Amino acid sequence: MSESVVTFYLFRHGQTDWNVDKRIQGHTNICLNAKGREEARILAHNLSLIPLEVVYCSDLDRAIETGQAVSKSLNVPLIKTELLREAHFGEAEGLLYTEAEQRFGEDLWKSFRSTDLSLLDIGFPGGETKRQSVSRILVLLQSIIDEKQFVTVGVSTHGGVIKNLLHFLGAEQIKHVPIPNCVTYILQYSSAKWNIEGPVKFSPTVT
Repeated sequence: MSESVVTFYLFRHGQTDWNVDKRIQGHTNICLNAKGREEARILAHNLSLIPLEVVYCSDLDRAIETGQAVSKSLNVPLIKTELLREAHFGEAEGLLYTEAEQRFGEDLWKSFRSTDLSLLDIGFPGGETKRQSVSRILVLLQSIIDEKQFVTVGVSTHGGVIKNLLHFLGAEQIKHVPIPNCVTYILQYSSAKWNIEGPVKFSPTVT
């Protein structure tokens, strides 16, 4: 009997005021703004023809609101988990990007934002490393695969962890991972291998 294929639709939450301000959110619980709620509505429409069986989401409000829009559109369960949170930025949380760079230095700031896999163990004081945030998400994805309950899964999460996860799993496949709000990537697991597609271009979109 052939191994089943599990397909994950990973999407970033809609816009928040802190996104607009370029302020580091991390584990800080910020809700969507008006534009973010509209982005979530459009995303839900775009995913309405995808046979998602469930939506897993970070337990932070911005990801919950986005995941709820999708789960309600498809009438599927929404499962919240802290494993899908953004990386914890420690002492940098709540700072503007420019403030974080000034306080912790240009080298640390650039290293944390880099997609170089040799820098996965970089983190801000009191926070997670990129490797730690990727590892906890992989724990969740692997548990979904092992449980064999779902084969088409929505995942409502955060920009930083999507970027780091996709580079970690497919650095040879992709050179650049754009992460605008509500971007969607397809992550497929088959025969112990990961395949990445995206960003998904939905057409037509609702207005």
